[in-house]
This record gives sequence, structure tokens and C-alpha cells, in this order.
Amino acid sequence: MAAKRTSNQVLGFNRRDRLSRLGILEEPMGYVAGLNLYEYVDSSPTDLLDPEGLAPETRPTTGPTTNPSDIPWNQLQWSNFKGTPAGDDDAFTAWQMSRDPGRPDVKSGEVQCGKGFWAVAKYPNFVVKALFVPEKSFVRADRAIDPLLNHERLHLRLARVGAAREQTALRKIEGRGSGGTRPVAEAAARKDLDEKINAALSRLENEVQAKQQEYDNATGSGTNDAEQAKWEKLIAQWESRGGWD
Repeated sequence: MAAKRTSNQVLGFNRRDRLSRLGILEEPMGYVAGLNLYEYVDSSPTDLLDPEGLAPETRPTTGPTTNPSDIPWNQLQWSNFKGTPAGDDDAFTAWQMSRDPGRPDVKSGEVQCGKGFWAVAKYPNFVVKALFVPEKSFVRADRAIDPLLNHERLHLRLARVGAAREQTALRKIEGRGSGGTRPVAEAAARKDLDEKINAALSRLENEVQAKQQEYDNATGSGTNDAEQAKWEKLIAQWESRGGWD
């Protein structure tokens, strides 16, 4: 199989499309709008766009829309790839992380042998998913063959291993705060928690991207059958334990 697939070669997309295609949703100014997948468009994804990640704008009434899917990897078929081929890629599987922190769990109490309060906050039910993006995923008609589809399926599986790994890490993070009153201490703990979450997100995203690139490099983008089989076993092992650590 002589497939060409260069994951980091992205042509014909604006900045936000490029980031989304790489599975990265962070804004140019950081997570200033919050962690929710749609807060960057004021929680109105059907009405607003934010192509440069700076300010929401009205969505055009015509043109393609992005509908991320939680489709199981073993049900992914070439018919699910709706995008237009770009660059030299034979195929591309686009995915993006969906993050829902849920409600924070905040515990607080009085400081012993002194005045004031302490607080600890965490997101015990933080949910992270890697969703398939049909409109940004594509395959060239003459390359829609089973071995390449298997390679692309593993990209989605690898992204979902990264999502499970990220979810575990984010649920463990604790924010701590103190203050003269309980509300002040709890607010400080929430602020510390969100700052730690935001710092962790960039690191975790970079690690997922590095693993995706390692997979492409090792398998020759699906052209090395022996390495492809090796990575299929590796990813199955990582799926069973929720990460590659």
C-alpha cells in the first residue's frame, strides 16, 4: 500500500480549522471562555462561529456544519468521511476533544489553632471524549481501501485513549484555597483548580498529538504492515488500561 498521509500538513483552512483538525480546541488567548466545548461561541454553536478564536460572529445560513460524532471506531466507514481532500493526504481522520467538567466538589473547614478557613476543590465527574468530525475527515476516492481505513480507525482509537488518559488526570487535580471566610476560601480553591486544569490541558493535548505523530511516523502512515500490526496491539493494550503510561 502506497498511502501518503502527513498529519501535520494542513492546507486551505483558517487558524481555528487547523487547530480543530489537530484535535486542539484551546483559544489563542487560552481558555478564557471556560472549559465547555461550546462556551467559545457563548454556548450557541448553531448560531455563532469563532473562526479565529477571538470573538463570536453570526454563522452563515449556508455552507457545511460540523457535527462531531461519538461513533464507535469499529463502525467507522469511508462513507462517514464527508470532507474535501486537502494537500497531499490520501485520507485524514479529524477528531476533537469534548470536555465537560461537571460540578466542582468543594470541601472546606475552619483552620485549626487559628482564624480563617481552608478549602479543597476538584471535578470528580470530569468527562472527556474524542469525537469524530465527519466534515473535516476525508479520503481520496482512489485510496478508499481497507488497509488505509484500518490505519485511520487506529487514529481515532488513539485519540480516545488520550481522552481516557486526560479524563483520569483531570479528575485527580485539586485546587486549594484559604481565606477569612468560608466563601472566600472556597472561591480561592475553585480559582486554583481552574488554573491547574488549564495548565494541564495544554500539556495533555501536546502529549496526544505527539503520540499521534509517533504512530504515523512508525507505521509510515499505514504503509508498514509490521509496524501497523504492532501498534494495533499496543493501542488495544492502552485501551484496556486507559492510557499509555
